[in-house]
Amino acid sequence: MNEMKNLKWILRVVNFYKSMVIICFLTISVLSGLPLTTVLASETTYLNDLIFKAKKLNLPQKRYWHVLLHYKPTIQGMESEIDSESFFLASNGRTDPLAELNATLSAFFEVGADKQETSARCRYPARFDWLNQHLNFDSKFLPVSSCSKLEKWLESIHPESLTLVFPGYYLQAPASMFGHTLLRVNSVPDHRSDLMAMAINYSAIIDPEETHPVEYIFKGVLGGFEGAFSAGPYYEKVKQYNDFEIRDIWEYDLNFSRTEIITLLKHFWELKAATFNYYFFKENCSYHLISLLEAARPSLNIQDSFQFWTLPADTLKRVIRSSNMLTHRRFRPSRQGKMQWVYQQLNRQEKSIAVEVIDKEQLDFTDAFKTLSAERKSLILDFLVEYYSLNRSEHEQHLRSKALLQRADLQVVLPDQGSPLPDSWPDQGHESSMVSLSAGTSDSLGKYMELSYRPVYHDLLDNDTGYIPNSQIEALYIKLRQGENYQPAFLEDLTLLKVVSLPPVTDLSLQPSWKLDTGIRQSGMQDCINCLDFEIKAGAGISLNIFDGTLYSLGELVYLNGDTKPGYGILRSGLNLGILVNLFSAVKFHLDTTRNFSDPSENRLNAYLAFNYFRNVGFRMHYRTRDEWQETGVRCLYYF
Repeated sequence: MNEMKNLKWILRVVNFYKSMVIICFLTISVLSGLPLTTVLASETTYLNDLIFKAKKLNLPQKRYWHVLLHYKPTIQGMESEIDSESFFLASNGRTDPLAELNATLSAFFEVGADKQETSARCRYPARFDWLNQHLNFDSKFLPVSSCSKLEKWLESIHPESLTLVFPGYYLQAPASMFGHTLLRVNSVPDHRSDLMAMAINYSAIIDPEETHPVEYIFKGVLGGFEGAFSAGPYYEKVKQYNDFEIRDIWEYDLNFSRTEIITLLKHFWELKAATFNYYFFKENCSYHLISLLEAARPSLNIQDSFQFWTLPADTLKRVIRSSNMLTHRRFRPSRQGKMQWVYQQLNRQEKSIAVEVIDKEQLDFTDAFKTLSAERKSLILDFLVEYYSLNRSEHEQHLRSKALLQRADLQVVLPDQGSPLPDSWPDQGHESSMVSLSAGTSDSLGKYMELSYRPVYHDLLDNDTGYIPNSQIEALYIKLRQGENYQPAFLEDLTLLKVVSLPPVTDLSLQPSWKLDTGIRQSGMQDCINCLDFEIKAGAGISLNIFDGTLYSLGELVYLNGDTKPGYGILRSGLNLGILVNLFSAVKFHLDTTRNFSDPSENRLNAYLAFNYFRNVGFRMHYRTRDEWQETGVRCLYYF
């Protein structure tokens, strides 16, 4: 009996709520002066009208819709570079702009979609704004009137201006040897410092502890990692690049309006949960960062100009060279740069005192230090603080603390010593691609002509403006030759990758010099003009400053496999000596010699003279000799 009573009670409650729902809908109908079926039908009619109007205006094919969805043309039509299916509202939205636009409109006006945080309007605010501009939505049909979480986030940022940031080249890490780019969203004046501003970054999602270096290289090149956008305080990036990786940072203020920056932030909000396949040479940090700039200002249209590879320095140049884009630029030296700057303020005796303290690995000063004035003591201690800050061992951090205490005890306020300024800016450098034409004479070919093409990047003889001096990065560099003694054009050299780093040793730095060179090249055998070898060359040693040049010595290992030594190949060792001198502001001389320990006939001497009077045009002369073979030539280079 009790169970029957309970069941009847439950049915009464259910019928009551059903009645209330019916009453609510009838009330809506009466107040609106329309039948209930007309209210529901009007919403459907309005949505259909919007979809028809969007198609009539050709919105699915508008470039800006493609920018927001990251669509790119393919052989079969269009396809988004975003690889996470959850980003799209239509099941085929990744390849169909029309279907995704219709699904977006439907989601904006979906009945019952009134949860702010999960509603389409709040998930895709940039889409909403653009479609609203063209279709002029009727707010009475919108289930969501505002997005409080998004609005609070934008208010917390206080966006006022935008800065494009370029951390410099870092040859010690493959992922950073071409530099990096990120964006800094600056707040209104006096709201927060630059270091506390928000930095927007795009990078591969990698666990360095579980990723082998070889795996990293192959997956990075072939798109084996996922890439994603992230945001955080700018000081974290400064700490990473300036302090840990010893990289200079260049900051370029852009003339984006506050409205454009808010649009950029709204598109970033849309992309927070999106992932891309990360490609080191193409879809990398710079490539996708451009998409944010184009979402804010579609007239830029920069991204499509990068068809095969995207280099951070190239994107930097194209952005700031756009019409009236750059407003101001600043240089943020690395911690090592700051330390060297303070070191240069010391005289010879003071440098000797400081180096002696460093060598002792104790904060133990000589009598010469005690005779100095408080101001000069303070400067030495300032230098030691900067020096110990570069090192993260427990002992050196202890020495840093002691130096700070002694510095405080002196109670001396030194005049502002200024800060180091860069010799040049990355945007001032030559273009990264190069084509050249050479002519000369060779003992094996007679008179010859050579055509070469280098997609990237820079070599030791190029103009160092905007690049790291004494460094070289080349990839997929091809040379084709034709000689009077051998008419068909043939492959002279295909350099797959060549990296050279020759930082001079100083009192404060013992950074080694090294090189890595892989490619397919002519063997140089006297009885074979067109004989190819696959070559891997690695070397390590030291470099020294001498006058206005660099003297280097590298031990060398070379593996050859091909016409020189068929089968398993051959391993050779040798010594590579050379000197690189800046004769004048735009003239370089490079003498390079190699002594082969296992085959004296392979001893080589190369001499080069480079003239770099123009930013994107260069001229060179060379002389090469090996055993009894000689070659001379001249070369014209064009950078683009």
